[in-house]
Amino acid sequence: MRAAPLVSLLILAGCRPSSVSQLALDVDVPEAVACGQAFVGFEGTCPVTVTNRTLRAVSVSLQSAAPFELPSEVEVPGGASTDVPVRFHPTSAGVTMGVATARFEGHGVEVRLSGEGVVVPPCAPSDDCREQRFEPQRGCVESVRADGAPCGATNACLVNATCRGGQCVGAARSCDDKSVCTADACDPSRGCLPEAVACAPSANPCLTSVCEARLGCVTQPVLDGVSCGANDCHLANVCVGGQCVERAAPEGSACAPATACRGAGRCSATRSCEAPPPGRPVEAFRVQLPPGRVVQTSLVSTTGVTYFSHRVEASTAPASVVLVSIDRQGRSRFEVDLTAETPGLGGIEQLMLDAPNHRLFLAAFGRGLPRRNVLRARESRTGVLVWQRDLRALGISTVNPDDDGQLFLQVHRLALVGGGDVLAHVVEGYGLHQVSLSAFDGRTGVERWRAQRPGHGELLVSGDGQTWGRWAPCDSGEFRFSRIEATGQSSIEVQRLSPVAVLGDSAVGWAPDGGLAALSPDLQRERRFPLSAWDRDGNYRHVRAQGDELTLLVNDWLSNSISLVRTREAQVRWTARVDSPPAWPRRLDLVADGGAVVSPGFPDGGAALVLLSNEGREVERCLMGERLLSGITDDLLVTTEKTAVVGLRFPGVVPATSGLPSPNGVDGTHRWR
Repeated sequence: MRAAPLVSLLILAGCRPSSVSQLALDVDVPEAVACGQAFVGFEGTCPVTVTNRTLRAVSVSLQSAAPFELPSEVEVPGGASTDVPVRFHPTSAGVTMGVATARFEGHGVEVRLSGEGVVVPPCAPSDDCREQRFEPQRGCVESVRADGAPCGATNACLVNATCRGGQCVGAARSCDDKSVCTADACDPSRGCLPEAVACAPSANPCLTSVCEARLGCVTQPVLDGVSCGANDCHLANVCVGGQCVERAAPEGSACAPATACRGAGRCSATRSCEAPPPGRPVEAFRVQLPPGRVVQTSLVSTTGVTYFSHRVEASTAPASVVLVSIDRQGRSRFEVDLTAETPGLGGIEQLMLDAPNHRLFLAAFGRGLPRRNVLRARESRTGVLVWQRDLRALGISTVNPDDDGQLFLQVHRLALVGGGDVLAHVVEGYGLHQVSLSAFDGRTGVERWRAQRPGHGELLVSGDGQTWGRWAPCDSGEFRFSRIEATGQSSIEVQRLSPVAVLGDSAVGWAPDGGLAALSPDLQRERRFPLSAWDRDGNYRHVRAQGDELTLLVNDWLSNSISLVRTREAQVRWTARVDSPPAWPRRLDLVADGGAVVSPGFPDGGAALVLLSNEGREVERCLMGERLLSGITDDLLVTTEKTAVVGLRFPGVVPATSGLPSPNGVDGTHRWR
C-alpha cells in the first residue's frame, strides 16, 4: 500500500472549570488508503490504521459506502495503533473511489479510499468431463464431473456419451459409406469425413496408382512423353507405354523442375537448360478486407494461425479497429470489433501470442480525446476477452506531456517472461522520454511489479525468461546495459553498447571494434564474433541467433546493396550478396535447415523474397509485388497487402524453432531460445 500523509484530529474533552486542566486527545488516521486490486465479485482487504496518542482507550466510529465496508466502531488502546480492515467488493472493472468517515466525540475527518476491480478470467474446462471454478488465490481450479453426467457435445464421433471416472465414454459413430476407395474417418468437430484412399505409389515412374470402385488400388500407365528421369537437353528419359526409355531431347522439353516462384526449366535451341525469370508464388488463400479498411498489424504462429488487425483508412472517419484470426487455409477463426468494446480505440501497437497457454496479448491505443492505452489478454482460439488493463490508470507519472498537456504513452514491446507473465515496455513522453517496465500475471492481468528507467532503451528476453535492458537519459549518451531481475531491479549493470540478440543464456551486443560480443550471464566475460572490415562498415538492420551462430543482414551504405553474413565464434563462415542497388532490407527469417529468407524492398514500393541455403547459396528468388512478408509456416508464406492478407504456397520451407523472432513475435513469444 502506498504510504499516505496523516491527518491529525485534535479532540478536546469540552469546557472545564478554570481550576481543572484541559485534556487533549490526539487521534490519527491516514488521509488516503489504496486497497489495490481485487477480482470483480470477490473480496479484497486493506487496513486503515487508527493511532491513539493518549493514555486512555478511545472508541472511534467509522462509516463508508459500497463497495467499501468497515466495522462501525473500533476501540484503540491508549498509546497504540489499530489496523481496521477495509473490505473491498468491486462490482465492475476499473478504478473505484470512495470515502470513509472517522468520528470521535462529535469531530470527524474523511479518509479517501480507492481500489481497482479486475475482471475474473474465464475458466474453460479441459474437456467435457471436467468443470472449473475460479479462486482468487489459485486461479482456475479444475475438478472431475460426477459419473453419468452427459458429455460429447463437442465430439461428433461419440453417440450417447456420459462421463465415467473423468472420461467421456460412448459408442463410436459409424461412418461406413460402403466404398473401398474411401477411408471411413470421423473428425470430432465435423463428424464423418470420408477421405479418399491414398494408394501406395508405384516404384515405376511411368505407372500411376489409382483406386477403382470395384477393384480398389490398381496401376495404369501415365501419358506418353512424361519425364521419368534426367534431361540434359541432349537425351531425355521419358515414359512410353508405361516404360521409361531414352529419347532425343526436343527443344522446349522440361529439363529442371518448377519451383515455388519459377516455372520448369526448358531446353533451348542451343541445347542448354534455361530457367524462366522469377515470378510470384501461387496464392493459397486471400482474405480481402471490406472497402475503406487497411491492414494494420499482423502476427503469424509457427502452426500457420494468423492474427491481424485492420482499421478504417480515412483519418477523418470515426476510429475503428477489428481483430481477426484465420487458420492456414485462410478460414476465419474469430473476429472481434475492438472499438465496439472500447469506443475510441483506433489501432493496435503490439501483438504477442503465448501459444502453450492459449493467450493472445495486444496493446491498443485510441485516437483523439480522451486518450486511451489498454493492454488486453484474449483466448487465442476464440478471441474471448480474458482481462484488460487501462495503462493510463497505472499511476505512471506525467514527466513529458504531449503538446496538449496529456499523458503520452506508447507500448514499444510486449515480452513473455518467467512463469507466463507478460512484460510491457511502456514509453512515456512526447519529446523527452522515460520508460516503465510493468509485469502482469498472464492469467489474471494483476500487475506483479513495475520499474522505471530513464530516457529510452531496448529490451531483450531469453527463452528461459531472463531479461536484459539498455537505457540512457534522453540528454545523455551514457548507456547502461543490465540484467533485470524478476522484481524489475537491475542486479548487474555494465557500460556496454546496444544489445542486439540473445544466444543461449548470453546477451549479444556490439564490441568497441565494431564486431559482436556475447556476454556471459554475469556480463563480465565475452565471446567474440568477428566481422570483416567490409562487413563492419555496413549498417546492420537485422541480427538473428541460431545454435552457436549469428546471421546478420547488412545494408552497405556505399553501394546501397544487401548482404547476408553468417558468423560463429572466432570466424566468419560466409558472406553472400543478396541484392544489388537500389534495395534495402525489410525482414530476415531463419528456416529449419539452417538457411535464411531475406525480404528486400525497392524504391517503387515493390519487394522480393530470397531463400538462401545453410551454405549461403541462393536457392530461390520470388517477386512479391507490394506484398510484405508477415511470417513463415510449414510450406506457406503469410503476407499482407494494403487491403488484404494473402497466403502463398512455398513448398519445402519450414521456419526455424530457434533464433530471434520477428518484432511481433514467433509462435507468440519474444523469447530467444
